[in-house]
Amino acid sequence: MSKPILKPTFKTYPQFNRTFAISKQSAERCKSDFPDCYHFKKLQAKECIELAERLQMGLSLVGSVLKNTTPLSAEQNKQYKAFRNGARYLIQQFNELAEHIDNVEKGEFQPVIIDWWKSASKGKNDLNQNTAEQSQDEM
Repeated sequence: MSKPILKPTFKTYPQFNRTFAISKQSAERCKSDFPDCYHFKKLQAKECIELAERLQMGLSLVGSVLKNTTPLSAEQNKQYKAFRNGARYLIQQFNELAEHIDNVEKGEFQPVIIDWWKSASKGKNDLNQNTAEQSQDEM
């Protein structure tokens, strides 16, 4: 008897993960090929930090409101958890991108290589490798 396949209890966003990775690569290329334009990347880093801070403020506000209200229904709790997890994902991605841009400017970075969508066993593109169905706990 085979073991059941466990689905992740979190939602992955492979397209957005790739988008953030491409933004990191873009910062690296901008610094090496277009150093006079790198101020745009520094502006992007500031915007990322601001967005992460605003999301964190929203999470804190919702958390404090929830502490002072009646208990949530199961559906409301599900919605709150989905919002919280999505906000945390974006906060992490924005902070990582801002940190990478700062590290690129200092010259202290590991180059981002986007090859995780290739299947090691097949040697060709496997676009379904990093996709996950939405779990029952999510949303």
